[in-house]
Amino acid sequence: MAAFSKGHKKVGGRKAGVPNRSTVQARELAKIAERKGLTPLDILLGNAERFYQLALDAQANDKSEDEIIYRGLARENADKAAPYCHQKLSTMTVDCKQETPIVTRVERVIVHPTHA
Repeated sequence: MAAFSKGHKKVGGRKAGVPNRSTVQARELAKIAERKGLTPLDILLGNAERFYQLALDAQANDKSEDEIIYRGLARENADKAAPYCHQKLSTMTVDCKQETPIVTRVERVIVHPTHA
């Protein structure tokens, strides 16, 4: 028999409007950050710094697998924070009208090594 055959009433599951566990945890963390005056950027940079330090500690203790994981986590957090810290480069057009031409000089010098 199929789980939801025609005429079968749905039973069980989460009730509408009740948040799941990860949503509850995320909201609690957001409240803690708000009380401490932290912005999402502060948290991302703090996480990146902490994971990088853990990677250095793992490297010092010859735990290469842990080091790779922590470096990856540090990079992910740094990547997410980068747009807030660094401006995007924009293209610009330079309209330069010179009266005198630009002269380029290429000089080739051949040097023979002395034989010892």
